Amino acid sequence: MNKRLLKKAKEIGEVLSKSKFVRCVSHNDADGLSAASIGCNSLIRENIPFHLSILENLNPDSVNEIIEEVNQRKNNAPENSSKGCADEETVVFFDMGSGQPSIIKKLEKTTVIIDHHPPLYKDEVADYHLNPHHFGVDGSSEISASGMSYIVAREMSRDNIDLAGQAIAGAIGDMQHRPFKGLNLEILNEGREKGYIEAKKGLKFYGTLKESLFESTEPYIKKISGNKIGVEKILDKISLNGESKYWELGEEKKRRLTNIIVLLLVEQGSDFNAISEIVGDICLLDKEVVSTASHLASLINACGKSKEYGLALSILLRKNRYLEDAEELQKDFKGSILKELKNLEEKIVDRKNIKYFVADNSSVKGSVAGISTSYLWPDKPMLGLVKKNNHINISARGNDSLIQRGLDLSSAMSESADKVGGRGGGHDIASGARIPSHALYEFIKAIDAKVGDQLGEEN
Repeated sequence: MNKRLLKKAKEIGEVLSKSKFVRCVSHNDADGLSAASIGCNSLIRENIPFHLSILENLNPDSVNEIIEEVNQRKNNAPENSSKGCADEETVVFFDMGSGQPSIIKKLEKTTVIIDHHPPLYKDEVADYHLNPHHFGVDGSSEISASGMSYIVAREMSRDNIDLAGQAIAGAIGDMQHRPFKGLNLEILNEGREKGYIEAKKGLKFYGTLKESLFESTEPYIKKISGNKIGVEKILDKISLNGESKYWELGEEKKRRLTNIIVLLLVEQGSDFNAISEIVGDICLLDKEVVSTASHLASLINACGKSKEYGLALSILLRKNRYLEDAEELQKDFKGSILKELKNLEEKIVDRKNIKYFVADNSSVKGSVAGISTSYLWPDKPMLGLVKKNNHINISARGNDSLIQRGLDLSSAMSESADKVGGRGGGHDIASGARIPSHALYEFIKAIDAKVGDQLGEEN
């Protein structure tokens, strides 16, 4: 691994190990929840008390209460304590903080950032700032926040290598598995060497064939996903038992199933890269409550988007008794995605360089946008909008083909939101923004032009 990055991770691990109390804050998606779990697992093993909060985004409204709480504890601390000493509290932000210096600098405690988003500063705001971009590593494709959290945990103790599967699940949640590369691949290989992960090639199906095809959103197959009759017809056509599981099939039957899915995706005009990635690394997990990393990522994502953060953390803390509840929540969440996709075509507004829609369900807008631009309309990035009070939350998604042409949704969303008095950012392939409701027309005009510039289109 990158030696300079490891040195910084070790430094942060030592700070956490010496802390008497750690205040943890993390993002609510699969990567953020996995990053928080890895951090909390490592603290539990060191017998260090902590308090964790999960946030949808890091903005002044959402974090002010935490800042006041933390700063109040500092003001009530003994007079001889000083910032950074071991008997004080440490505040750790997972999967957020690198792009919000104005918020981070309000904290009057030792502050640690463990993030992978493009940073706006290095070390001058947070006391300890671990971000792959500072070490020449691409945080959009080579390492996620859960991977960064894992590196800190393994530097605290090699016993924490058993958490590698959670780091891989977080990477899958942030779509960094097509294929695994860079530090993600190093983490995967380390988990394999220690016997915690086994990697195989195949379709990412983990239930029965009937369930897997009906609930399939990655890939989304127009004539099959959410369509019981379509599922039965396709299984009959290729002579497969719907009650069988994918890993129970022989190689010929696996090939037959894969070929028919590929054919259907080609017919519906899916992105070539998305089609080529439907068969990929399936990471079998030895220590977690479910058997594959993709299943774990899907469970945690559903819990996070449904704001059932305690349930997500229980699964990641390996509490088997909560698995049935999480599985039921995941089924409902996928049902919401399929429902939104079913009626999506009539809701889409098609601009010159982007498409967008107003979502009925705020929790699935990002998932729906990503699925649609990968499997339904891959020629343009897709934006999902939800109006809330006096502002609009926006999730934007691209695909690998658009990235290869120059798309960078992080800068496009950030610059366009800034123009209208909002905030935005994220990654080149997936980004978000929050803007005032009255500014929607101006924002759409700005981002349509910006994306056109990136893709080399005349506006």
